[in-house]
Amino acid sequence: MNENKFQYCHKIIIFSKDRDKVLLFRRYEKGQFGGMFAFVGGKMDIDENSIVDSLKREKDEEIGEDVKIKVFTDFCADFLFVRDTGKPIVMSFYFGIYENGEINLNDEHLEYKWVEIDELSKFEPKIFDTEKRVKEILRLDKIIKEENLVLI
Repeated sequence: MNENKFQYCHKIIIFSKDRDKVLLFRRYEKGQFGGMFAFVGGKMDIDENSIVDSLKREKDEEIGEDVKIKVFTDFCADFLFVRDTGKPIVMSFYFGIYENGEINLNDEHLEYKWVEIDELSKFEPKIFDTEKRVKEILRLDKIIKEENLVLI
């Protein structure tokens, strides 16, 4: 019997209200991407009832309940990533807009930075496909309507 096992991991690409900047978080110096800047998010728990619940939990855990983000959950950009351990992960990226609130990092992150999208190619250290993922998900901005955003 062939058994397929993979993890599902979702990330929120958080843009400034004017869509000129993206919010990145520097991960602690552990794991495959330790010390690099990345997006907020993580693995969905098996007992979670919806993507929105899981995105909110990850946001609350990583940057605080005080931070409010509007997320477009109708569409996402997916790709299959294989970790250095050989374990596959389905990665889903969601469009988010920072609304307000003070960012309080948990112990997974060292710092955060707002990075100009035009400067993203020069910004380091970041995960290898950060710029590609930002440009990919930013295309959704053309179809997003305010009533389609979920506040988390």
